[in-house]
Amino acid sequence: MKKYIVFILFFIFTFPNITMLAINRQALTESMVHKLLSHPPYSEQVFLLHNIIDLSSSKEAAHPYYRILFNIAKAHGDVPTQLEAIRNLNTIHSDSIAYFIKYVNSLPKSNLQREAAAFLKYQYSVRVFVLMDKKSKSDYLIKIINQYKSGRSADIYTETTKTMELLSALSYIPTCDMYSDYIIKLGKLVKLLPADGRSILPNVYFSLAPNFYALHGKELESLKADREYLKFLDSLDNKYRKQGRIYRSFDIYRYTCYRRMIMDTTYLSKKEIMKIFEKMKQLGNANSEIYNDLHSPGSSAYIRYYIATNQPLKAKPYIDNFLSIKHDSDEGLNFMRMVLKYRLQIGLMTHDKDLLKYTLKYIDILETDIRYNVNEKAQELQIIYDVNGLTQQVNKLELDKKQEEVDSSHRNTIISIVALLIVTILLFITWRHLIRSRKLALSLKKSQTELTDEKLKIIDTMDKLEKARNDAVMADKMKTLFIQNMDHEIRTPLNAIVGFTQVLTDPEIELENDEKNEYATLILKNNDLLLKLVSDVFDIAQMESGNIQTSIEPCSVNDICHEAYDSMQMRTENGVELLFSPHDTDFTLNTDRQRVLQLLNNYLSNACKFTHDGKIILDYSVDKKSETVTFSVTDTGIGIPAEKAEKIFERFEKVNSFEQGTGLGLHVCRLIAKTLHGEVKLDTSYTGGSRFLFIHPFRQPSITI
Repeated sequence: MKKYIVFILFFIFTFPNITMLAINRQALTESMVHKLLSHPPYSEQVFLLHNIIDLSSSKEAAHPYYRILFNIAKAHGDVPTQLEAIRNLNTIHSDSIAYFIKYVNSLPKSNLQREAAAFLKYQYSVRVFVLMDKKSKSDYLIKIINQYKSGRSADIYTETTKTMELLSALSYIPTCDMYSDYIIKLGKLVKLLPADGRSILPNVYFSLAPNFYALHGKELESLKADREYLKFLDSLDNKYRKQGRIYRSFDIYRYTCYRRMIMDTTYLSKKEIMKIFEKMKQLGNANSEIYNDLHSPGSSAYIRYYIATNQPLKAKPYIDNFLSIKHDSDEGLNFMRMVLKYRLQIGLMTHDKDLLKYTLKYIDILETDIRYNVNEKAQELQIIYDVNGLTQQVNKLELDKKQEEVDSSHRNTIISIVALLIVTILLFITWRHLIRSRKLALSLKKSQTELTDEKLKIIDTMDKLEKARNDAVMADKMKTLFIQNMDHEIRTPLNAIVGFTQVLTDPEIELENDEKNEYATLILKNNDLLLKLVSDVFDIAQMESGNIQTSIEPCSVNDICHEAYDSMQMRTENGVELLFSPHDTDFTLNTDRQRVLQLLNNYLSNACKFTHDGKIILDYSVDKKSETVTFSVTDTGIGIPAEKAEKIFERFEKVNSFEQGTGLGLHVCRLIAKTLHGEVKLDTSYTGGSRFLFIHPFRQPSITI
């Protein structure tokens, strides 16, 4: 490994005019992969994999190498390296996170292990929360707030995880005072973490705090958080440099911090702002992604800099380009409001003919903000009320009926006060808006000529709106037809979940433990079926609308098959053997790894459902003549008639209409294959059960490196 480090250092210092930006990442990665294939000593394998990962263009590109890193670290009993790999392998799906949580908990106890377990638990709760509907999110939030209030945990990692989970649940009402309180608590907890177990959890805090403070006008708090984050990034840089990881870079995170900081004209001088901006340009010169953002026509960095340094005419072209782009994020909308206000000031200075257009746009965004803030404040008040009500209910279970009536009257009074407060706020906002509108109307009388052109534009807009309305009516009809088709598939598992839950919770029904376990298993099975239905419908909607995004990367076919095999091992029935034998000579295929895994998992899931004894075999073959890789899933199940070979790939089509399932899985497989320019089909020549094939071409129209 020392020789390899000397070679890299020799290359860099021999050609000092070549920056890291100019190094051919692909050639360097290929060189390291070739070196890795020669099976060097374990320490050198780890060194090579770290550098390959650091050179990767994305998390998806680095994923196969993290899996290799995990496997070799596991084989050598290297726990710290295993934990590093696991933290970066948890982004696939919730099943993988659950598996790694269990695995990490089985490792020897240490602060590093406890931090990894806390991080995985937080990631899992985020994934589960995202899938909830609005009502479930509200109920879940009330539940965890009460759990949090029940008392602090003696373990710092448990307390940190609880706080991060609470902030995740509060994120859909991020303007609330509760969110501010808990973000402060999280910052204090992160500082208390042991030095040998605080390499990843601080990132969670720094990804939330500075942006939250900036969005809500807390400039000093935002500046302090950004400076702490920069120090933390410096410590990570020192750590990785000592490990010889010269390609590990946190420049994008630094750039984001600097971009926020240059707007802080209250606590930073003009000289300090100019110095920070010079650092941003230096980062851009060393990183193409930063350079493209910094020097884009609508660069928010240049807008912030010119506003902060009071250079309105220089900011104007950047602002006009920025306002021509749609911004959906909270940060984008907040920044747009400030930019629009500054643009109006520029327009008044220069007597700009576009002043009316930007004035109307500014009024529109103000109205949107007013509605948004009022709704969120009402939601926050309701949640606070619900939490307090639930706490009181727990503490007063032994009160008599008369006391309950008094409490009910008290709660009604609180609701009335809250409702009166909300109405008062709305009336005040409306009154202020009317005054602002009248003042604006007086200033707009001088723009009658421009209004004539605007009226013509409005007429054109109305025509477009009429067309959009007709399209919406047609979409509504299509939605009704879709709901009718899905009604049975949704009701069946829901009825099962509700029915078995009622049986389990009915105190008058005595059940054996085996019966309880069986009913609980059925509830989980039907819950999984509902989640699978939602996932399939979402995938179909994306694929059929043409909005599906693919990430084509070189992937190991052995690794893909092995991961699909691992995820299905626990789903086979007793007496059924799931088999996959990695090929001695692996094959690298340019493809979207996650989509191929999704397709193989659907094949294997169907095989597990309809195979009650015998074997299920996952395999693949490489045909260099036709330049294709053919994946196959063969089972000894009930089989499929040859006349249904094409029909089973249609939407809602099932072999057995009485068998539970959505009939969407194979349709999703066909859409994935079409996206990857491949083909799915049933092998009708096989008669021992069913054999499904996925034929994937070697080449794709475009490859992301």
